[in-house]
Amino acid sequence: MVVANVFPRGVTLQVAGLQPLETVLTYFDRDKCEGGTWFELHVTGVPDGARGEPYREGPITAGTITCGTPDPAVPRAVVNTVAMTWTGPAGNVTLVSSADRHALRRVADGLRAVTKDQWITAARGSPIRVSAHGELGPLGRSEPATDDAVCTLGHTADLVGPDGLPALSEVVTDQATAEAILAANRDRLLADHPEAMAATVGPGLRRAWTTTAGGQITVVEVRDFAIILHLRSVKDCPRGVAPFTTFIQGIPILYSLQ
Repeated sequence: MVVANVFPRGVTLQVAGLQPLETVLTYFDRDKCEGGTWFELHVTGVPDGARGEPYREGPITAGTITCGTPDPAVPRAVVNTVAMTWTGPAGNVTLVSSADRHALRRVADGLRAVTKDQWITAARGSPIRVSAHGELGPLGRSEPATDDAVCTLGHTADLVGPDGLPALSEVVTDQATAEAILAANRDRLLADHPEAMAATVGPGLRRAWTTTAGGQITVVEVRDFAIILHLRSVKDCPRGVAPFTTFIQGIPILYSLQ
């Protein structure tokens, strides 16, 4: 099975993200807000020692994504989406698309024949690759990080205290919301960061702070989303230790060389 053959003609892998127990792959022919055909695949694995669930498949559900525009006078387009989730012993898969239900079903059926090794091979050929430990290889030139230049994606989020994390009540855990916020701010972000090659939605800090019943501040794990700025060179990385304090509407801005 060739992964590319699962998707409609012209729809290719554009962004691949590989984090511990989570893979996100985005396929499209052009921007969904411009009428393109878009598929996004989220695969979540089962932690070591945990018991997976028996196979079950959820229904196809309908939703919408509101596209942002840099000109407030221009009406925002609304993209209709369909999604389905299936769960099994190895984890669960969610597929979201701007195509119709029949196309979603055809792709979902084809995905079941794709092995993990085939996914990794396909992901390594993506134009934009984000991976916590470099499994997908570098994007562009590979340069070693320096002590005073830290690209924040997947490196030191676990070392950040509550002061550098968002409040649990403010984190964005819905990908469609994150995509809409990015769409509304993409042009400004890229204008403010000319060193960035692209801006995408990806895994967030995965941690947030909250208070206990006794009023103590504690850090908890959360499945949130971030805006990832993909940088050209290590020289463009933010200076200092773990600069995680820039947010847009509750979404952290992270930086990646991969």
